[in-house]
Amino acid sequence: MKKMCIVTGTRAEWGLFYPLAKRIKEDSELELQIIATGTHLSEKFGYTLNEIKNDGFKVDLEVKTLIPNDIEESTGESIDLGTRALMGSLRKINPDLVFLLGDRFETFSAALACFLLKIPIAHIHGGELTEGALDDAFRHSITKMAVLHFTSTNVYRKRVIQMGEDPSRVFNVGALGLAGIKNTKVLDKEELEKELGLKFGKKNFLVTFHPVTLDKSEVSTNEMKNLLKVVDRYEDAKLIFTAPNCDMYSSGVKQMIDEYVSENN
Repeated sequence: MKKMCIVTGTRAEWGLFYPLAKRIKEDSELELQIIATGTHLSEKFGYTLNEIKNDGFKVDLEVKTLIPNDIEESTGESIDLGTRALMGSLRKINPDLVFLLGDRFETFSAALACFLLKIPIAHIHGGELTEGALDDAFRHSITKMAVLHFTSTNVYRKRVIQMGEDPSRVFNVGALGLAGIKNTKVLDKEELEKELGLKFGKKNFLVTFHPVTLDKSEVSTNEMKNLLKVVDRYEDAKLIFTAPNCDMYSSGVKQMIDEYVSENN
């Protein structure tokens, strides 16, 4: 029986992994292993380890990889901590293949640990671009350490091949998120209002800010200020903000959102 390991570090990426984990679990010839890291183990970010368990999965190992700060040094320390901790954890369960998704720094740590331990990596969502973010460098680095590649479009497949990967190991399989959407129960308006604690108006904005993490923190601060100035013009609109992930400079963005919401409740 082949041991298939999924390393997951965030709620968002676990949502994409879910259909894959389900298929592996249902296959009698495969053994599913799950390692939870990153914000899954952080109370500040919702301790989303419970979401994996509530989905009906056993978490084999919980590996703390997150230094609780959002400056440049803490991101580097998190990568260092994650690589060392995951090397020890992967030795314990000795998987035949490790699935990694995307481009986050905790995923990069897992890739580096696998690469040094000679454990084959299957990388999902390689070849993509996120302009202005650190993600591109992490994603392409993971691609170069992986042996199997599952891209979401043919354009991304071609890009992975252009990076020197063997075409016979690069597969355009579409986006895992589409499988998740297809099988998700959609809330109706009343259910969503109850979930959010908000009564919708005629105009409703979902506000999400992606910082330029390749620039200094003051750039993110100024851009967030400008975004709030824009939404402030729509006095008759209801606003729903998505809170930031544990990315660089996230605490300043979170504070600005919290202050804006408290002043305009």
